[in-house]
Amino acid sequence: MRKVMFAWAILAAIASSATAALAQTKPQPQSREALYLKCSREMAQKYGQPGIMYGTKPNYRIIPYSHWTVIDQCVANGGHLN
Repeated sequence: MRKVMFAWAILAAIASSATAALAQTKPQPQSREALYLKCSREMAQKYGQPGIMYGTKPNYRIIPYSHWTVIDQCVANGGHLN
């Protein structure tokens, strides 16, 4: 009886480690906040105006007000800026 219980315990351990390995290989989706930050950075790099024109830091980029919808579209698209 002990051998049967021991065999079941080993099979359960192997099955749980296999499912844990499968769960770790799936890419986890990013949160909306992380996507928003990623998209706003990409948006500022691609379309932003140099901040020196507005009296701020030279390496700071200003996003025009009309481009906020592009950030929302980027978040809805999973973090890909068109």
